[in-house]
Amino acid sequence: MTLIDDLPVGWMSFAIPGAPAMSDEYATYVMYPGDRRPEVPALARDWRWLRDGPVFEESTMVVGDVEPTTELSIEALTALVPDGLPADLVSFAAEPVLRSRLGSGTSCYFDLGDRLEEVPGGRLLHLISDQQWCLHWSVFLGDDGTSAVVAGDYPAGFELDDEDREVYGDLPVVRVRCADDVTEFFWRWWNDNLVARAHWHDEPLTARQREYVAGYGRPVALED
Repeated sequence: MTLIDDLPVGWMSFAIPGAPAMSDEYATYVMYPGDRRPEVPALARDWRWLRDGPVFEESTMVVGDVEPTTELSIEALTALVPDGLPADLVSFAAEPVLRSRLGSGTSCYFDLGDRLEEVPGGRLLHLISDQQWCLHWSVFLGDDGTSAVVAGDYPAGFELDDEDREVYGDLPVVRVRCADDVTEFFWRWWNDNLVARAHWHDEPLTARQREYVAGYGRPVALED
């Protein structure tokens, strides 16, 4: 039994403009259950779609408002994980320009943390933090070679001080399995933020973006 075996499948994000709303109450993040999110096309299995995408000027995914503990790089990844890194994470990190194609409506940034976090059946490699540490995304590295992207409240892989431990406790809290691989994860992230940018700039969505939004169902609230 591994960490991801019993996790619910879903997508944690801000409320997607134009998609069914949870309620009139504002929440920074909501969760779209697995059957209420857009399907991933075959196109998403290489980085061409991202490489050819528009640039997000001043994206915090390139230079964040918070200084990361460990910046994302091939050197940092291989220092943390000498063997067994997912191939798509390696290829993503090898092209820093790809990060400029990723926006973040909540000022998220890349941070590999201090170390790997041991969990049942494998380890967690921290990948992205919300600016205010409301949410964290990590790559699950299974002892059997499997991998997935998960999200939760706990800053897995960071050395926490006493004040942090009062907030987060001692055990990793992971809420949901977001994606079966890094490519799927970034495809969803990319599309969410393209839709959000169009909404904020009062620009019409493309046909593909309208189809993407139509793939969303009603989200659910995050439980305490």
